[in-house]
Amino acid sequence: MKEGLRKDRMQAIVFLVLSIAFMVYSVVNHYSLSVSWIMSPYLFPLLIGAFLLLLSITFIYESNRKIIEKTSINDNYLSKASENNSSFELNDKSAFLSKYKKVFFTTIIIMIYYFLMPYVGFIIGTIAFLTILFIFLGERRWWLILLLSFLTTFLIELIFSRLLHVMLP
Repeated sequence: MKEGLRKDRMQAIVFLVLSIAFMVYSVVNHYSLSVSWIMSPYLFPLLIGAFLLLLSITFIYESNRKIIEKTSINDNYLSKASENNSSFELNDKSAFLSKYKKVFFTTIIIMIYYFLMPYVGFIIGTIAFLTILFIFLGERRWWLILLLSFLTTFLIELIFSRLLHVMLP
């Protein structure tokens, strides 16, 4: 358990660094343009960075609070539990692969989606991406898969292209 709490703290720190990087990137690149913030293409990454900053600070606070609570309960019991848990996960490769199979597959599908986007376009690529992802995640009702894939794609298209005037690939 103690190891899991340390991982939480490290993840929170990584998100904190990413949020600061988003914000610095946005501010630096915005000032290279001669547009106001309202029309700047760097406003949205700045807002994402600020939101991620708030979430990461909250995550750091919560993980530190949990670590303090857990260490005050029984330090000896926690160290034995984490030793047994980590040795099992490190020694069993098949357990590792089965545990992270969905993560690996999803990452590969996202990379394929990203690289094929300029060739197939946003609408066709997103419908195919969402359909494959829904099937992989276990949804078997075709009508629901197609409805969600088409509806999500066209809502994103409507919001970004028509209302916000953001060009999609």
